[in-house]
Amino acid sequence: KAASAATIQTPFDLGLDGSGNLYIFEGVDVASGSNPSGKAIRKVNADTGVISTLLVLDDQTRGGPTAMTVDRAGNVYVGWASY
Repeated sequence: KAASAATIQTPFDLGLDGSGNLYIFEGVDVASGSNPSGKAIRKVNADTGVISTLLVLDDQTRGGPTAMTVDRAGNVYVGWASY
């Protein structure tokens, strides 16, 4: 899907890799895609403009994913809170 046609829900963090690809860490409903109850990491390909979902994380447990960063090689790191 073209990124310009995508809906982004509650973005928390953004990151760029060395190729200019954009990574978006957003809140999503794991079941229906509406009310935030989980997190997803999405990638917008710099060459094609296509957005894809790399990972969906359920944060219904104690703690949960809280932050994301991306290195130049495109490796994605997720911070996880525990309490």
